[in-house]
Amino acid sequence: MLSRLKCTWMMDDSEFQVLGLRKNDFSLTLVNYYSPQDKILSVDKIPTDDTNLITVGDFNSHSQSWGYTHIVNQGDEVETWQDDGKLILINKPDDQPTFYSRRWHTTTTPDLAFCSDDLHGHTTRKVSEQLDSSDHCQIQITLDQSISPASSAPRWNYKKADWTLYASESDNL
Repeated sequence: MLSRLKCTWMMDDSEFQVLGLRKNDFSLTLVNYYSPQDKILSVDKIPTDDTNLITVGDFNSHSQSWGYTHIVNQGDEVETWQDDGKLILINKPDDQPTFYSRRWHTTTTPDLAFCSDDLHGHTTRKVSEQLDSSDHCQIQITLDQSISPASSAPRWNYKKADWTLYASESDNL
């Protein structure tokens, strides 16, 4: 039997919903996030300390990590949040864009998906056709539960490194 618990959180300019799912002895936390393009992200309020966590949403941020040619402050903030929360980006930089601007006739990828380390390698993301009344495409996240999740390689946030100390220690050695 599938049971669920849902909570909605409003932040200064963004919002997210948390859905807790449980089936037998497996539980999953699913977070859906939305930040309007001209608003503050507030990603630090999104829970990241759960195992079996998938966070998806419209982050309206730019980074080379998800296919843009440049990074903006919001993209840097999302990358820092991702590193601090030890989350893995499910998107690939060459994935199909998820948004089509009718006004500018351009495509972008504001819709991102992240998972906790224990689900990495067991989730896939597929971009489908555009929804009728929306500028966004449908996105399907699939979780393979048949394989016991294993830990992946560690990640480091190189932006937080003390490069002066590193250079000094390297010179000494």
